[in-house]
Amino acid sequence: MVVTDTRTGSALKPWYVSVAQTQDLKGLTNNNNLASYLFFKDSTGSKVITSDALHIYANTSPTTGTFKLNQNWNSTSGEGIQLNIPVDHQEKGTYEGQLTWSLNNVPSN
Repeated sequence: MVVTDTRTGSALKPWYVSVAQTQDLKGLTNNNNLASYLFFKDSTGSKVITSDALHIYANTSPTTGTFKLNQNWNSTSGEGIQLNIPVDHQEKGTYEGQLTWSLNNVPSN
């Protein structure tokens, strides 16, 4: 995921990226709901991705440039989106859900 900010001067403001689970991750045939097992992990820890916007990156000291937000999302670091399903909830099938990503030009809380 890459964000390029070309603004300069007074137009350069803080921004942040958030993600929300806008449709639960569910089995299409078995209706197995896996929404509570979808996480975002970064250097501060793991957080469940819910219907509430989860801030995953904040550029609080804005600078012009290109920001590769997912550069550390990999199996080595363990960072990024993770689906951690307990064994007793693992069911074979086709699953569908929806994540909504937002780029916001407002101060982060």
